[in-house]
Amino acid sequence: MSYRFIMGGSGSGKTHYVFSDCIAKSLENEKENYIVIVPEQQTMQTQKDLVTMHPRHAISNIDVVSFNRLAYRIFHELGIQNPDVIDDIGKTMIIRKVAFEKKKELKVFANQFSKAGFIDHMKSMISEFFQYGVDVEKIRELLKQDLRPTLRSKLQDMEVIYSGFQEFIAGKYITTEEILDVLSRVIYRSKIIDGAHIVLDGFTGFTPVQLRIIDMFLSKAEDVTITVTVPTKEEAYSRREESDLFLMSKTMVAEITDLAAKNGICHEEDVIFSRPYKRFLDEENLAYLEEHFLRYDRTKKMAADGHIRMVRATNPMSEIRVITGEILRLVKEEGYRFCEIAVIMGDMNVYKEDLMQRLDNCEIPYYMDDNISISDNPLVDFLRAALNVIAEGYSYESVMHYVRSCMVERPKKLIWMMDNYMLSRGIKSYKAMEKQWDYVPRSLKGINIEELNAFKDSILEELLPLKKVFSEEELTANKISAAIFAIFEKLGIEERCVEMAKGFQEADAKDLQRARGFEAVYDKVMDLLEQMGELLGDEKLKRKEFLELLNAGIAQVKVGMIPAAIDRIILGDLTRTRLSHIRAIFFLGINEGSVPASKDRGTVLNDREKQMLKDWGVALSPTIKEDVFIQRFYLYLMLTKQSHYLFLTYAGASNDGKALRPSGILHLVQELFLHLEVEEDSQYQSIRCSYEAREALIESLRQIQNGEKSPNLFQTLYHYVEESKSLVDAATYVYREKGLSREVAQELFGRQLSGSVTRIEEYINCPYAHFLKYGLELSPRDIRRFAAVDIGNLVHEVMEKVFALARKKRIRIQDMEDGVRDALVEECVQAAKLDDEHGIYSDSAKSSYQVERILALAKRSMWVLQQQLRRGKFEPYAFEQKFDGLQSLTADLGEGRTLKLRGKIDRVDICENGDDVLVKIVDYKTGSTEWAPDLTYYGTQIQLVLYLSAMEDVLRERYQGKNIVPGAMFYHHLDDVFVEAQSKDSKEAIDAMFLKTLRPSGLVNTDMEVIRFLDGEIKDQSDVIPVLLKNGEIEEVRSSVASTKRFRKMQEFVKDKTKEVASEILDGAIAINPIKRDKKTGCDYCNFRSVCGFDKRRKGFQFSNLPKMSAKKVWEEIDGVDR
Repeated sequence: MSYRFIMGGSGSGKTHYVFSDCIAKSLENEKENYIVIVPEQQTMQTQKDLVTMHPRHAISNIDVVSFNRLAYRIFHELGIQNPDVIDDIGKTMIIRKVAFEKKKELKVFANQFSKAGFIDHMKSMISEFFQYGVDVEKIRELLKQDLRPTLRSKLQDMEVIYSGFQEFIAGKYITTEEILDVLSRVIYRSKIIDGAHIVLDGFTGFTPVQLRIIDMFLSKAEDVTITVTVPTKEEAYSRREESDLFLMSKTMVAEITDLAAKNGICHEEDVIFSRPYKRFLDEENLAYLEEHFLRYDRTKKMAADGHIRMVRATNPMSEIRVITGEILRLVKEEGYRFCEIAVIMGDMNVYKEDLMQRLDNCEIPYYMDDNISISDNPLVDFLRAALNVIAEGYSYESVMHYVRSCMVERPKKLIWMMDNYMLSRGIKSYKAMEKQWDYVPRSLKGINIEELNAFKDSILEELLPLKKVFSEEELTANKISAAIFAIFEKLGIEERCVEMAKGFQEADAKDLQRARGFEAVYDKVMDLLEQMGELLGDEKLKRKEFLELLNAGIAQVKVGMIPAAIDRIILGDLTRTRLSHIRAIFFLGINEGSVPASKDRGTVLNDREKQMLKDWGVALSPTIKEDVFIQRFYLYLMLTKQSHYLFLTYAGASNDGKALRPSGILHLVQELFLHLEVEEDSQYQSIRCSYEAREALIESLRQIQNGEKSPNLFQTLYHYVEESKSLVDAATYVYREKGLSREVAQELFGRQLSGSVTRIEEYINCPYAHFLKYGLELSPRDIRRFAAVDIGNLVHEVMEKVFALARKKRIRIQDMEDGVRDALVEECVQAAKLDDEHGIYSDSAKSSYQVERILALAKRSMWVLQQQLRRGKFEPYAFEQKFDGLQSLTADLGEGRTLKLRGKIDRVDICENGDDVLVKIVDYKTGSTEWAPDLTYYGTQIQLVLYLSAMEDVLRERYQGKNIVPGAMFYHHLDDVFVEAQSKDSKEAIDAMFLKTLRPSGLVNTDMEVIRFLDGEIKDQSDVIPVLLKNGEIEEVRSSVASTKRFRKMQEFVKDKTKEVASEILDGAIAINPIKRDKKTGCDYCNFRSVCGFDKRRKGFQFSNLPKMSAKKVWEEIDGVDR
């Protein structure tokens, strides 16, 4: 019995030596057993290497195993039934269950288990306990020591969880970490290792349980050979320092040497490989890097020869672009094979998806050394959706999420119908779903309600098994699993998974990842549900508890990938990926915080607490500080795996623009070489595949667009890229206004243009939006909810009812006392709620709260309106006054075409003064609209002027023989505003502040008599109209006033503007030309932004600017119009 170490730095040939030696001896001693033990992820590659090296290309008496595979081999030999192993999924569910059951016993962690990631941390902690031989008794012994209060509380909670975990699995399961513990207790009986020749290769260290097994190897095997990455024998046996680069190797040597000495095992002479190492015989730079990297030995610099390169990229996407181009160069120009290239990522989460997408585009074959999570798989999404429908009581969101799933093929038309029907009717409960749907909303006119009901009922029937189970008092995992199985079987989910996997493979041979995901996901989900049934059985569960257990289990399920081809590059990370026979390594994302990676600080025990436990004799996983030194060793191993070419990159900024710093590792590499400069990504521009050619063509087109010099290769690229014509068309696209023909416009709008006054304003706001709304009759989906428009409608309705009810009761608003007025408002709000046929005002607590706010708003608004009326002599005349086809709102447009407008005025007040009847128009606004004379000039605020003209027509019929005189037209804001007041301010002063804040905006007649009829108390600044007096005269610059003559001029101007717009509409003008005023545009609240394609960056698209004009300038323009 003996042991020896094979020592040498990375690339020295240790593995090749032991494999060659093992093969040679196995040929000499064919009856003896040779066992090569390597890490789990290295077994297949090791078998391949041994078969390739063996002269017979067969390894009959050489076994390649990992520690776990050896365990199962020995269990089989000894007739030990393979134990039921609980995996990470099972651990997660058991921990979650134990935490629920023992929540009252927990102190620190009682409320932590609902937080994202905490169960993973607890699972890792329990795995560490198993892996490092820490049992419950050990924790209880620790609790007897003098510990810090925080650490004591944590250990007490962990003892509760750990003991509950072990009680649950006792006699039924063992953990993955315990497999080797079982092996260590029975291995002495095995004949497999008796007299065997054992090789341990590829390890950087051993856990305590692995060391116990190695102890048995030393006692029973003929010889044990261990490869160790350490440059010299002196360094291997020297004193260990925490910061030593080869600390892990030296620790491994010391531990095995101590075990051998304890058992009196003979130490054969170690094999030491000296430099130059085999891997770097042809590359001096890489050999120099291996010898001096992370040694801090102040060596002289070597001249860089181009086999090590550093690149600074703008962002991760640019890094990916650079390395894909360089990979293609190596393969197409340097004779590399894809399988000789590896790409290592500093942070896989940042690079993984984009890198795979780019490699697919560039047709570079690859293998991602990572497991696929099934969390986002459509089957898992379908399962969650089904459960959420029940959990959320058939809410609209959960039902439609379930119905839209691609796991069940359904008619798209019926999905659309159901979606829109549920939205418009506000259906969000099982009770509403179960009812027969009879009513068809106006927005869905024409749908087949019988067909929709049949579809809806089929959905309810599908989910019936789950609903029945969740309705039972005793909810168990077995019952839920059985219900899910029933749904899956009825809907043919397994067959659908197979069909989708096949579809992905046929559609794109490269999309093996998605295909593999669908091939395995059904079995994985079934295994998960069966495991939940086995682990939880018929134990009672709460609905929330089951869903959390299921989600925790799903998060742990991974699907392993098998390389699809031999000739492919390898994508991986620093610690997991094992590489061999690699000529070139590309290392992306060497940024601060990523390389070396910052260890997750969200663990159960922090570094200080781990060190305390270490002082008490309980060693666990490395601390953050120790982990940094370990990562340095992995960096050394990774940066010396290539034999010819090392390409290092880092990003100057993240994909979202956040500045990033390069890792200090780059500086350490750069310090070893003369003239090793950091290159810029702009130096790496290549065209070595059709995708890069397409990118170059697009860049050329961009340069042409910007007036820059076009590259000479444009013509070549144009003929090379298949889609060049469509790309050129897109790049050179210029929007040109193309209207409808008069014939088409007539078909859409008729010869008579009719509609509301608002329609004219909407056209000016954007002609194309007008065309989509009134021509194509597009409209937003009808959603039953308490939206801003409903608030406005309710307030308008309340105002109308208050004035109407006051008139009915023969009470003047001005004469009401505060209590009477507020009671009247409350009565009208309740009446408006009763008139709500859709029930949106009372279908939720949020809606009820909104109604309460509106009540307060209505009370404040009525107080303001009352004060305004009290100040003057105007009396309310009409509320919600409708008009249609009045003389002032009709016009002959010529050629047999006419205009006919309609509308509704919120309130009309009048004041009779001798032979004159003064008119005041009031339009309620719940938004922030302010009247501006220039907007009336532009045509976006013509409503008040047209309403005034219409009302004058009505009053002329009513007051024949009298002069109808425009008194004022106002936008009155209905808003629950705040004012700044001091504690010393009186109620009257505060009321005045409210009045001034809510003063209407609009236009007032300059006649002083009219002004005093509007505000009989005006002295200087009026609180109720936009007028300021100075020395009894109107300060026109700071007032919004116009003479009767100017009112008439404006009315004529607006009517002409309206006729002009109407003619444009009937002529077929539909320009995509939204208005812009300051920072506001016609696109801000447009329902059709996703339809029109307006893009200011595209030539031809532009806003119709409405520059601000002073009132003086506006009147000059209006007065100057020749009529």
